[in-house]
Amino acid sequence: DRVHTGERVICDVRNDHDRGASEFSVVTKDAPGLFARMAGIITANGLNIVDADLYTSSNGWAVDVLCITDLDQRPVNDAVRWKRVMDQMQLVEEGSSFDSKIPNRLKPRFGRRIRHSEPIVDIDNDVSAQETVLEVHADDSPGVLYRIASVLAEEGCSIERARISTHVDRVVDVFYIRAISGEKVTSKDQVARLKDALIEELKREGA
Repeated sequence: DRVHTGERVICDVRNDHDRGASEFSVVTKDAPGLFARMAGIITANGLNIVDADLYTSSNGWAVDVLCITDLDQRPVNDAVRWKRVMDQMQLVEEGSSFDSKIPNRLKPRFGRRIRHSEPIVDIDNDVSAQETVLEVHADDSPGVLYRIASVLAEEGCSIERARISTHVDRVVDVFYIRAISGEKVTSKDQVARLKDALIEELKREGA
């Protein structure tokens, strides 16, 4: 196990060899776009998020538990790489400085990917009393979670809770989101814009 305790961000990592992945936990104050920046750091370091549980406490703390592999779908045993990730996580509240490193990480490793099926985005305001529920089904690809979270941040949505999972080569992500105002995303225009933006992003070349 490796633990990095900073002034504002606490990180912990342990390898779960039975699961074939590393479990990476982060505790910090929640902020708009926080998860997109965290996913950006992971992606910029050549790692992949295959499963995640995200929570935001009532007093504003984000507790995120991420299941991470290298690009060969194995646990990450490189202590130097983990130290770099943890050091960068200390700056996560200050915005992303890793965007320039991400595009190369998003390229398919073995030429153009074959799309198995079209992305599906469903937005529901009836399931939860306090949050809008967003469900995304899409082909798995490097950095797909970063790309989804970035669209949510750009559209002014905060992630309150999420359940991310990968099944073979397909991701099924469920996000409980709110608008910047703290209310549900109920505007028909905003719902349509968010759905269109996500589908457009997931259909892009290299997705």
